[in-house]
Amino acid sequence: MNETRKVIGIDFGSSQSSIAIMDIGASSPPNLFSFQGSKRNDNGIPEQMPTVLLLDKNDDHVIAIGNQVDESEKNCPDNKYVSDFKRLLGTDNQEAKDASRYAEIFLAELMKQVKSTESSSLTPTKYATCIAYPAAWNESQVALLKSLVEQAGFPKDPRRGVYVLPEPVAALRSHLIHYDNKPETILVLDFGGGTLDVCIVETDIGGTDPIVLGIAGDAALGGRDFDLLLIDYFEKVFKDKHLDYKTLADQPRHDLDKAIREVKEHLSDNLKNNDEYCVSLIWPGVGKLKHSLSKVDFENLMKDKGIRERIRTCVKNGIADSGISPKEITRAILTGGSSLWYFVKEIVLKECNLEKTPDKVVISETPFTDVAIGCAMSKARTKETTEREGLWVRWRLDGQDEWQRPRNILRCGRSSEDSEIRIQSLGKIEHSRFWKPFRIEFSFWEGDEEWHQQPYRDGKHAVVDFHARSNHPLLKRPRDIFNAAMGRLDRIDRDFKDVYECFLLCREFHSGGAVFKLEIRDRKASTSELPEVSWDSPDLIDIEPGKLSRKGWFGFFGEKTRKSVVWDEPSQKRP
Repeated sequence: MNETRKVIGIDFGSSQSSIAIMDIGASSPPNLFSFQGSKRNDNGIPEQMPTVLLLDKNDDHVIAIGNQVDESEKNCPDNKYVSDFKRLLGTDNQEAKDASRYAEIFLAELMKQVKSTESSSLTPTKYATCIAYPAAWNESQVALLKSLVEQAGFPKDPRRGVYVLPEPVAALRSHLIHYDNKPETILVLDFGGGTLDVCIVETDIGGTDPIVLGIAGDAALGGRDFDLLLIDYFEKVFKDKHLDYKTLADQPRHDLDKAIREVKEHLSDNLKNNDEYCVSLIWPGVGKLKHSLSKVDFENLMKDKGIRERIRTCVKNGIADSGISPKEITRAILTGGSSLWYFVKEIVLKECNLEKTPDKVVISETPFTDVAIGCAMSKARTKETTEREGLWVRWRLDGQDEWQRPRNILRCGRSSEDSEIRIQSLGKIEHSRFWKPFRIEFSFWEGDEEWHQQPYRDGKHAVVDFHARSNHPLLKRPRDIFNAAMGRLDRIDRDFKDVYECFLLCREFHSGGAVFKLEIRDRKASTSELPEVSWDSPDLIDIEPGKLSRKGWFGFFGEKTRKSVVWDEPSQKRP
């Protein structure tokens, strides 16, 4: 039995960080951690922790972090103010080594605060930790983040260490409980302070356990870029107002930075519905400024930096990586503070072909805390779990040289109850064959949920040969004639399409076992339109990884005939 009782979910953001703590098996959402020095909003939700450090001038003693940093202390020559260090983690930048040290210091300070408020010791038997990472990060950056969290003292699983999760996947988890109990293909855009992440996920019939189809990101685009863009713009405006340049040059830019961030919160709402916005700024030590920023000027500023195009490219890359058409996306969720900009929704609506159904693009009501909540929920979803590796599968349809992206079809641990049938679309076969069978190859293997950061290891294989010919033109015409002669006009297929869609069905049992079946549908359909599946239907093909099994031949006129052969070792000769 897994003795973990609580999960600590961490959103280590470029500009803001947050933590959520959840009891395993709890039906209520996670509790957001209240940092020292933080306030609560009108809804009683704790503020985030700014991802900043105030060190002494020797760079070896922590004076304050986050909300505890006093504005007046930033300008003190005996202090060193550090921010924006997450962006440099694991990069080739010469400051990357310092960034790693600052990140570890910051995380260690967060750990001290968590430890001071939790009544019990943070041992691995009572706690687990899950932290999110930007989708664009590579394997070495994710490994570095894991090691920094562990070195900071956060509890880790004895076998797997600290759990990690892509930020958009974590954000999605905090939303799934609000949606209908049906499969969906969802685009999640997480636009935070330092990074932009996009992922395409497919949920099962239970509406939970997202399977990642595609992922993309821009590790150098976030809300901080808007800050810098506006700082440069208004600094020039101040100069054009004939203020003394020497006085201006002597003033710390982070004083203007603070004023810009306060204005930025209102800028998007006003430019969404108006052609201009009158900005009032106070730069301490310089003066006051009132300036009308037009929507045209703001759009030109973004165009110069290529911001719109970079967002659009990221969305397109995520969809392309998933291998699906934009028309197959049924919903989009926008989260992260920068997703509140008016143009982000415009881009997603267009790229996902959802312009006629704008209500399908949802802006999160809690964009700043979704990631932390999702991290906590991802590891606390069951009342009791028994140790079991997750199960992954990859496949290739007839004629494909490349394997499809692996999918995590069974998560680590096991459900406390028998699960609903989970459906994974394998793709479409665009035409019939009268005599030659089609083939689908599968490869199953065990691994934790971080498999995509590890080398592929071969596992148990399966091959299914089947005949898909019920839509063949040579069969359709006589079938329609026969149905017309018998007066069965409702059986005449007027909207004929010679297309078959393949689905992998999975059902997990509370004992830890799972059964897999293959279904071939001879009409073009999406998973969201599938009727209820009868698990005992004779039309389903059993798939048994690692065991030899055969299916007899049957049917001809309107049925699919098939046989399946399964073998264990990859070196074994394939049928």
